Amino acid sequence: MKLSTAVISAASLLHTTNSYAHQHQNHTAYALASPLPIDLKTSNFIDLFKPSNTCPAINLNRITYAPMTEHALLSNQPTHILDGDGGGDEATLASVLLSHGRSLDALTSVAGNVGCDAVSKNMHALIHWLGYPNIPAYPCQEEANARDGAHGSNGLAGVTLPDSPVPRQTIHSVDFLLKRVANAPKESVVLFASGPLTNIAELLKREPRCAESIQQLLVMGGSLRDMPAPNDGTRRGNITPDAEFNFFSDPSAAAYVLKTLNNKVTLFPMDCTHQLTFTADRAEQLNQLDLPAHIKEILTTLLNGPAELELAKFGISPVIHDTHLALYYVRPDLYDVETQRVCVTESGPQQGRTEQCSDGPPLKVCTKLTDPNEAFTLISESYVKHFGERDSSNPNEQTATSSETLT
Repeated sequence: MKLSTAVISAASLLHTTNSYAHQHQNHTAYALASPLPIDLKTSNFIDLFKPSNTCPAINLNRITYAPMTEHALLSNQPTHILDGDGGGDEATLASVLLSHGRSLDALTSVAGNVGCDAVSKNMHALIHWLGYPNIPAYPCQEEANARDGAHGSNGLAGVTLPDSPVPRQTIHSVDFLLKRVANAPKESVVLFASGPLTNIAELLKREPRCAESIQQLLVMGGSLRDMPAPNDGTRRGNITPDAEFNFFSDPSAAAYVLKTLNNKVTLFPMDCTHQLTFTADRAEQLNQLDLPAHIKEILTTLLNGPAELELAKFGISPVIHDTHLALYYVRPDLYDVETQRVCVTESGPQQGRTEQCSDGPPLKVCTKLTDPNEAFTLISESYVKHFGERDSSNPNEQTATSSETLT
């Protein structure tokens, strides 16, 4: 049946897609010509557009897929976009977000711990590995100046994720953001920024009205307090003694974004993220989960990625940085938050340093994680939801491998 247009009943379609959503919880889409959702996994979804129904016409040629979860379908969630540099933290961030009924509409890539090619490949692969191959991941273009090697040469601590059968996107991340955010309703977009703020700054510079569409921006970056360091007494940064990696990589972008969005920003500085580490006890907690052995091995490898860096610079277990953005979003009660004015040093010997100042933009700053054990339990539960029912004996079930398992 070949249709270019069709007439549908809004009430009928919404009822039908909601019932489908209960059967197919992970992958749905909506038509730009209509706010009504359509289930991508429905093999005969074209039947939903048969002209026997009544209501306004929808041009099928204008359908654009935007993966969402069932919860987003039924509760009219904001658009959620993860802008990150493709490390193991992004996988855990997405795992927590999606396992708690939040949608994730797209991933955008920014150069960070590794270069653009590796980041773009990782973002595309990790969302497939979690079981959401139809959530699009857009590639990055601009290269950041810094690399810290915290997550190994491939950005995933040596883990090789299976290739997604879905073709990789070719539209640059900023171009996608421009189209998606600029056309969104006022305060309807939530951005999770877990890498340098290069993309977000470019978005706001090229189209300033995008600021109106953003409801909130959750940022992992900066550091507002000195922390104990075995070789330096104290230090504020992980890439230099003064600066956290994300803000050091593109300090001008960080300063611009914070100033432009100010009170829409919730900042997770390194002195907050350091309050959640992958200790030996938590490694054992993960090992006790009802998961396939190879999945536990891969997750352990990803979480241990920055172990060498954290031990050398701070004398602590590997820090779980970026996942705080999702943990706060689903459980804000786990955090103490204060409004603080924050400035970023854009150049010079202290490039990327952040500190409280009298003339900086007012931000919501997370200062304390009140229950780290509960936070890690939420992470563990998210893993079980995504990986607990995987059939390792199924030859069609692709799995990741780590360099440790191949030696």
